Amino acid sequence: MNASPEEDLPGPRTRLSLAFILAVSLMIVSGWNAVAGNAVWQTDHSAFEETPPFDPEGDIDDYTLFALKNNPGLNAAFYSWKAELARASEVSWLPDPVLTFGYFIESIETRVGPQVYRIGIRQSFPWFGTLGAKKEVALESAGASWQSFMSERSRIVLGVRSAYIDYYVAGIRKEIIKEEMALLEGYESVVMAGYKSGRLAYGDLIRVQVELAGLEERVASLGDRKDTAGARLGAVLGLPDSTDFPVPDGLPEFDPVPEWEELKNNVIENNPGLRAVEHLVGRDLAAERVARKSYWPDMTIGFDYIETDEAVDPMMIDSGKDPWGVNLSISLPVWFGRSSAMVRRASASAEMNRYRKRDKENKIIAAARTAFNSWRENARKEVLFRNGLVPRTEQLLEAAYSAYEAGNADFIDVIVSQRQLLDYRLKLIDAAATKAKKIAELEYLSGSDGPGDGIIRR
Repeated sequence: MNASPEEDLPGPRTRLSLAFILAVSLMIVSGWNAVAGNAVWQTDHSAFEETPPFDPEGDIDDYTLFALKNNPGLNAAFYSWKAELARASEVSWLPDPVLTFGYFIESIETRVGPQVYRIGIRQSFPWFGTLGAKKEVALESAGASWQSFMSERSRIVLGVRSAYIDYYVAGIRKEIIKEEMALLEGYESVVMAGYKSGRLAYGDLIRVQVELAGLEERVASLGDRKDTAGARLGAVLGLPDSTDFPVPDGLPEFDPVPEWEELKNNVIENNPGLRAVEHLVGRDLAAERVARKSYWPDMTIGFDYIETDEAVDPMMIDSGKDPWGVNLSISLPVWFGRSSAMVRRASASAEMNRYRKRDKENKIIAAARTAFNSWRENARKEVLFRNGLVPRTEQLLEAAYSAYEAGNADFIDVIVSQRQLLDYRLKLIDAAATKAKKIAELEYLSGSDGPGDGIIRR
């Protein structure tokens, strides 16, 4: 005897078990995806665990690369971007489905039998385009966070270069003053011999000794300045305060500075601070689209299954048949005032950030213009001191000393020439260092990424 079609179907308990297993499986898969994403996150995090060894004998590019890998503030900015980026994936998912279960304490008697319990599942769907707009909001926020990370990166590069240059200047100024002290000590021995022989006045000996005492105090002050610059350099590198750095052989080399119009356009195009505000404007515009979606209803689709026992009359047709059905519900967005307020807030925020961008652009262009003019001024000074004043003053000092030895000049002329030569040599170093620092500042305003990335980014 052939079995009826109803006998081939799974029983009520089996159907209940299958529905339950399906719901649990959905939750397990969702949980597994979360665990897998967390594993990827942890694996990525380990990339910052190893710190490269620091080589004090390296050049400024080595120092900069070490700072970029080791600076904790930069790592914090990087993971702030990672968190914002992860949020873009988070908001693009549908809401979690809802599993419902209801047990009839007093069974509802139907023609085919009493109903025992109800089990169902619901899935909500926001209005068309809402998830995409929310994802765009998160992506624009992540873009702003990335530009903040790039701004922090450029700031660290500027900090390394500024401290490196100051450390070099303190060291080289100290060496220059020591050279002048050695020259004065030679003069002192000559004046001492002339004084003992009665040929030279005692006042000349005193002048030399007074100049030497003044230079000794300047050497001590420069030692303090060198220590201060070294502490700044160690701080931006993330090294202990006791780290000892050798005095660099010279100032770092930079790419040529372009003409002002080209430089200004590059600053406007590549400055990460401006790029960050642009992303904030994009975020607010996307948030306005999300707010406008709130005028439309959300939909929920559901499936229900009802377990039914056998009817009292076992001969009843469809006795114990379990009903099932699908349902659709929509929300009623009747509070239009709330939606309008959300739209107005997002629109006002976008307008605020547009004005912020304009204000920030004006300030950055003014800072770039100031740095550009300072660079140009100090470039002229460097040429003047290097090719004109320093060599001519050296000749003047030699002539004054020769005239003094011949008895045709006073020793005060030698001292004045020596002071002037020292002043011009120090001003030459200051002009060259200021020029280098202004180029570093222009690279910072242009969003330089570090070594190998100059003022103009292609």
